[in-house]
Amino acid sequence: MKPFKEKLIMMATVVEEMLGLSMKALMQHESAPARKAITMDKKLGQLEVTLDKIGRKRLQQPIKPEEISLITTGLKVSRDLERIGDLVVNLAERALELNEQPQLKPYIELPKMATTVQKMIHQATEAFCNEETGKSKAVYETYKGIAQWRRQIFFDLLEFMIKDPTTVARSIRLISIARYLERIGDHAANMAELVIYNATGKMIRT
Repeated sequence: MKPFKEKLIMMATVVEEMLGLSMKALMQHESAPARKAITMDKKLGQLEVTLDKIGRKRLQQPIKPEEISLITTGLKVSRDLERIGDLVVNLAERALELNEQPQLKPYIELPKMATTVQKMIHQATEAFCNEETGKSKAVYETYKGIAQWRRQIFFDLLEFMIKDPTTVARSIRLISIARYLERIGDHAANMAELVIYNATGKMIRT
């Protein structure tokens, strides 16, 4: 299982780096990090393919039931990571578009959201690799606050759009970034839920 877990950790590391670069591009009004994040998506896809091959090859061999469960769970976790990568690419593209115009407002909630979901990804991956349900529950609890940030960002930007129609395009892109971050948090929470389900057979959200 070591090579399998190592590849999963590598996927999570790439995703975290992609997110960090995309947010750096947005916060520092610098496009190069966003472009790098987009190119890294190819590496993420390659890692997912390799992980899938390792997992499927192991499943074709005589193994214990608990190892079968762990591999199938890991493959599902890898799909969440791949989807997070897609969302980060979308975020990077919005950052590139926003960097072509003056910054609309100071970014306060967005970096907090990004830091939080980045930590959730890291913790959920660790929880899987170390089979720690306690850490998974903490990830899920953190997720509950993400939607509140997204709503706050939406209403703040709605005021901008109402007062000044010229801010609509930039506001919509920022709202999109908030939604991407919320969905990334959702995938991280799903990863945590998979770990808990694998250990207990119980779903923590419906």
